Amino acid sequence: MSKPIIWNYGGGKQSVAIAVLITQGKLPVPERAVIADTGREVSSTWRYLKEHAQPLLDRVGLRVEIVPHSYALHDLYSTEGKPLMPMFTGDGGQLGAFCSGEWKRDAVLRWLREPERGYGPKNPVVQWIGYSRDEIGRCKPSRRKWADVQWPLLMGYGLTLSRQDCVNVILDAGLPEPRKSRCKMCPFTRNEEWLDQKESDPADHIEAITIDREIRALDRDNAVYLHESRVPLELVDLRRQDKPEHPLFGRGENCDSAGCFT
Repeated sequence: MSKPIIWNYGGGKQSVAIAVLITQGKLPVPERAVIADTGREVSSTWRYLKEHAQPLLDRVGLRVEIVPHSYALHDLYSTEGKPLMPMFTGDGGQLGAFCSGEWKRDAVLRWLREPERGYGPKNPVVQWIGYSRDEIGRCKPSRRKWADVQWPLLMGYGLTLSRQDCVNVILDAGLPEPRKSRCKMCPFTRNEEWLDQKESDPADHIEAITIDREIRALDRDNAVYLHESRVPLELVDLRRQDKPEHPLFGRGENCDSAGCFT
C-alpha cells in the first residue's frame, strides 16, 4: 500500500507549476495540499492562491488547507528572547535562520499529527517539496522517519524542471506568473523585491518597517536590522543595485518551493 502524499504548497513558481501538472495528469493528485500560514506571508501569495491556484485545483477536487500560525511554538523570538529571523547585526554579522523551520516545517508536521488527521509513525506519509533543478543541492532526507520527502519536479515522475521551466508551464497554461512567495519582512529580500513590495503592497511594507523597528528596540545590544545595509528599512535607498555576488534568485529563493527550511 502506497503512502499518502502530502503536498507542501509554498505559493511560488514551483508550487504553481506543480498545481498545473496535477491538473494536466502529469502528477498524481495528492491526498492533501497544505500551506503554513507564517502570520506574515506577503499578500500577493494569498491573492494568487485565491484567484488562480485554488480555482485550478478545484478541477481535481483538491483544496489547499491552511496550517494556522498557532502550530508554531515561537513567533518572532526564541525561548531565550533572540530573534528567529536571520537579521543583520551591527557588528557585521548575521543571526541564524530558525524562522522557517519553526513556522513552516515543524508547524505542518504538528498539524499532520493531530488526531483528526492521524498521520504519524502508524500512518506515514510522503511530503512533496517543490524544489526545481536549480535547487537540487538542497534536496536532503527527511528528519522524520514517518514523513519521507519527494521532489516531484526532479525525480519519481519523469520530470526534471528548472525554475524557468516552471514559469513556462504556468504561462503555457494561461496563468499569470506568480510573484515570489516569502515573508513580508524576510531579511533575505533583495532591493528590487523590497521596492516592489513598497510600491505594490504598501501595507506589507509598513508592517515590515514596524517589525524592523520593534525588534531593534528590544535588542539594542545587537542592533539588528532587516536590511543588510544595517540601516533602518525605512531609510534604505531601495533603488540601488544589489551586490553582484547575490545568487541568481536571491538568498531566500527557496521560499518559493515551501522548502527554505530544509
